Amino acid sequence: VELYNKVLGVIALGRVGSEVVKRAKAMGMDILGFDPYISRERAEKIGAQLTTLEDICQKADFITLHLPKTKASYHMIGEKELALMKPNARIVNCARGGIIDEEALFNALSEGRIAGAALDVFEEEPAVDNPLFNLDNVIVTPHLGASTREAQVNVAVQVAHQVVAALKGEPVVTAVNVPAIPPETISNVKPFMPLMEKMGKFYMQVFDGQVETIELGYYGEIANYPVNPLTTNCLIGILSVMLNASVNYVNAPHIASQRGIKVKEVSSKDVENFTNLVTMKVETAKGTKVLSGTVFNQNDIRIVQIDQYRIDVVPSKYMLVCSYIDQPGVIGRVGTTLGNNNVNIAGMQVGRKSIGGEAVMVLQVDNMISDKLIEKILKLDAIISASFVKL
Repeated sequence: VELYNKVLGVIALGRVGSEVVKRAKAMGMDILGFDPYISRERAEKIGAQLTTLEDICQKADFITLHLPKTKASYHMIGEKELALMKPNARIVNCARGGIIDEEALFNALSEGRIAGAALDVFEEEPAVDNPLFNLDNVIVTPHLGASTREAQVNVAVQVAHQVVAALKGEPVVTAVNVPAIPPETISNVKPFMPLMEKMGKFYMQVFDGQVETIELGYYGEIANYPVNPLTTNCLIGILSVMLNASVNYVNAPHIASQRGIKVKEVSSKDVENFTNLVTMKVETAKGTKVLSGTVFNQNDIRIVQIDQYRIDVVPSKYMLVCSYIDQPGVIGRVGTTLGNNNVNIAGMQVGRKSIGGEAVMVLQVDNMISDKLIEKILKLDAIISASFVKL
């Protein structure tokens, strides 16, 4: 089968997905992309038309997966998605086992509902006795695509280039060590590093939308110092949740740029009500959200604003964040629901702008909250949204 004039659906447009797009474009393919964490502008820049997973399943002649295995991506391609695909469609998974429901894939292939599959990862590894091995329309290989002679030479050359860059004082994209921060700076900015990472993680688990721009405002005494390390901490928090992968001080800015995320910094010594205040303003396709935080006494981290609501939250490992209509009994019903499901509440804070209007509550809890329990909370009267946050 030819690739020319065929439609390729790329699931996840990160580093690997973007490289696949480049090569597929050279073969004359039309590219559809799905990635909830990338902007439409970035997708168009690399040559992909951003769309939904369902649209890709319906239109693509080939579908290729390039995302990590997470709770959200597990069995992302299942019976429903395979049923949407064309009879002549083929699917490729060289990412992680478990993203495709293998039982559903076996049924679709053996019944001729899709044309073929190519796999080098499996739900159970090592894959010794997988039913997919018995199908003529399945190609399987080891997960060793990078283990070529040329690849080993390229790795050595890349290391040499990075050593030269480091000796010249230039950015080192693939370093694993943390860049040095001058001693006169570290003591002043270090207390804010955990705050920035927690704010990034908190934002990604409470708000949705494709992140396009992040504006970080540093106000008060902190504005006297270089704030770039703090910006990097914020990016680490955001990207580690977004990608469910290891992100560090060196590669975080590079990954953000690669994904088309614009990062801005604003500093001012002027601030009201706080000695120091950090504000994170995130623009997405769905609008703009704001998160603010501060540090008291060098180690007392607080989130003091969630979107339009003033609040005073000490971030904990597990939190439930709900937006709701400010009515009597709402908080009690949420607490009762948690208690009935053996989730203990350690603390609670609320923020509102007016009586009877929309408000936000943050509950620090001692246990994980399941998706099923979140669904129960969402069904309670006056609850608008509910998110479980793990820091």
